[in-house]
Amino acid sequence: MQEHALESKENTGCPRWRLAPGRTLTSPEWGGVSRLAQLLVAALLLTLRPGSAPCSAAPQAEFTPLNLAAQQKVAWEAFRPYRTWTPPLGGRQRFHEVPFEITGVIQMASARELQDGGFLPTRLTIPVNQPFTALHLLHFAEFTSPHGQANALAIFHYQDGQEQAFPLRYGVHYFDWHNLIDSDTVTHPNTDYAWAMFPLRQPNSRLLAAIWQTALINPRPDALVSSLEIRSLLTGSKYSLAAVTLEQGRQKQPLPDQSYDGRPYPPQRQMMEQSIRLLDAQDHTPVAGARVKAWFKSGDKTVEWGAYTTDGSGRVVLDLPSASRLALDIVAVGAQHAATGFTQLPGGWAGGKPERAEAVFKMPRGRRVGGIVRDDSGKPVSGANVSISSVVGGAAPGGFVLCEWPNVQTDSAGKWSIGAAPEHLKGLTICVEHPDFLSATCDLAEQTGSANPIREEDLLAGKAAIKLEPGLQLAGAVKEANGKALSSARVTLVTGTSANAARKTLLTGTQGEFSFRALAASEMMLAVQASGHAATLRPVKVESGMRPVDVVPPPAQPLRLRMVDEAGLPLEGAQVSPANDLEQPWFEFSALSDKSGTVTWEGAPLEAISLRILRDGYLPVLLAARPTPDLQTVRLVFNGRVTGKVIDAQTKKPVSSGRVFPLAGIGNNGVDDWQSLGGKSFGYGGFVLADLTNRGQRWKVRIEAPGYEPSDCAPFVGPTNLVFELRQANQPGVR
Repeated sequence: MQEHALESKENTGCPRWRLAPGRTLTSPEWGGVSRLAQLLVAALLLTLRPGSAPCSAAPQAEFTPLNLAAQQKVAWEAFRPYRTWTPPLGGRQRFHEVPFEITGVIQMASARELQDGGFLPTRLTIPVNQPFTALHLLHFAEFTSPHGQANALAIFHYQDGQEQAFPLRYGVHYFDWHNLIDSDTVTHPNTDYAWAMFPLRQPNSRLLAAIWQTALINPRPDALVSSLEIRSLLTGSKYSLAAVTLEQGRQKQPLPDQSYDGRPYPPQRQMMEQSIRLLDAQDHTPVAGARVKAWFKSGDKTVEWGAYTTDGSGRVVLDLPSASRLALDIVAVGAQHAATGFTQLPGGWAGGKPERAEAVFKMPRGRRVGGIVRDDSGKPVSGANVSISSVVGGAAPGGFVLCEWPNVQTDSAGKWSIGAAPEHLKGLTICVEHPDFLSATCDLAEQTGSANPIREEDLLAGKAAIKLEPGLQLAGAVKEANGKALSSARVTLVTGTSANAARKTLLTGTQGEFSFRALAASEMMLAVQASGHAATLRPVKVESGMRPVDVVPPPAQPLRLRMVDEAGLPLEGAQVSPANDLEQPWFEFSALSDKSGTVTWEGAPLEAISLRILRDGYLPVLLAARPTPDLQTVRLVFNGRVTGKVIDAQTKKPVSSGRVFPLAGIGNNGVDDWQSLGGKSFGYGGFVLADLTNRGQRWKVRIEAPGYEPSDCAPFVGPTNLVFELRQANQPGVR
């Protein structure tokens, strides 16, 4: 890819940087904070590094990606809003020199939950338990907000009890993930695009799917941070967090929460806190570990407001919209306390603070119910998880709500019990799960049409019998044609005949063996990948009495692709992955092209497979390919979009306004005649040019701004991220 280098010019002991032709665009690391992020790139995986004064070399940074899987309710591979999202691969990924561990998405509540009736968390806590100099967020929003509105708070909780809060602002740290290419650009100095891509099915779209990266500088880098809290402010945007990484080593100056482009921020929304405390009705001791479910009622509409668990003092704290004057209903149930409903009437702020007075509720002790879980031969099943739900409430206007009890497990005798039953059981459902058996669901016998009824008297006597069926087993081995076992082969069982269905994956043993248990009879697919062999897909019918299934994958025939640009030059860093199903491929494979533009899939399937090729600055490609003896060339087309930022050469601050002119080079005997295609205004120091579409054309960009000398960049033919440092006109001593 032809781009431009930044060439060093000595000036007063520190390097100044200006565009010079003929090299790769990089931004040297000066050891300070990131420059003002105003770059907008289609099909983007930026390689710009943060850079600023001072000139001295920075200490080596160490990074610790945090594992957020426990807090993420949506797995990364399942996050597909509107089916236009084509995100980077999950797992360990690096953006702007920072490694992130991507496993899923945390979506926080917004004001929309009040209208939509669904619920997302209003706050969550991520354990940290170490000091750090900076914290890197991989994040975005869903739906828009006014520029500068704080959608959430990132709060550092220090071990000594102190806190540091950072407002996370729309348009400053991120935008809606579904973003217009010529929209405003983020303004925070430590924020930039981490990744962006045009919708795969709409390569000519003016919309991007994007993720942003922000560094929050720790003002107390030597203090131990016990946790990171993310707290929603219930605005119109849903704040979404994909990954968090801690940095230790490079000392940076904390940045104030202020406007970086002159536009004032809207007032930060105030949240109301409602503390609820549950006590035992007899001895008034706290009810710890109780399940609490909350909701509002507005007319005939019910709005869920989340599920919570009481702490050691029997307390939960709910974040509520400050303007809400609705009654709050809750239902609570503990391991020894009956499922009970309560209502907290609306009230004002307590003592001028954004919180209601604490509500204290007394919980009656429950009746003990229980049973025994056995297999089909009558043997007790230990370690089975028993989850119970019941109905609290009744007919309109109050309605009823489903209440989930604390989970319990069966002991070595297959027995379980819990003291959470109210005086009158209604709508009780018991679900039993164990990895070696099919799950079983039983309903109270009073419910008409129950498939597996149980009687209340048996529950109260601790004798409710539940039988688990073992299900079917699919066993087999992966072997070579001569019968030799293939160990450590990857075997994926897909339920049904679609790659997007539920799946289980394991590695074969030393004899090539594999076994999947607790299966229901159905049509399934086996996807097998073994080193030195071609990926193989085999349909299987799981049924009673089936014999072991042996899979013999054929020898590998490598699939080799070479990615080039429109001039035939190799493209490094193009991502190649299977795309036979855009949501979930059959086979696991992903690779980036090397310096020669080449990607090799040693174990590609022998039949044609659809591949997805993504490269920053180029239109996405869907390619049907199969292994051949030849190196197959794939030509990627420049998407015609160029971005840049314009700063003052002395102050390094954004130039507030000016005009940007694309210049087309019309070649004549090897000499370019540069023709202007007309200019457009830019503001806040950033610009986007989106129509440079003539293939093979050489281009330049000219910047003109009041009070500054005009500036042209060096010629380019492909994706380019430009940085203009304008010198003030008639400035003494400056050429």
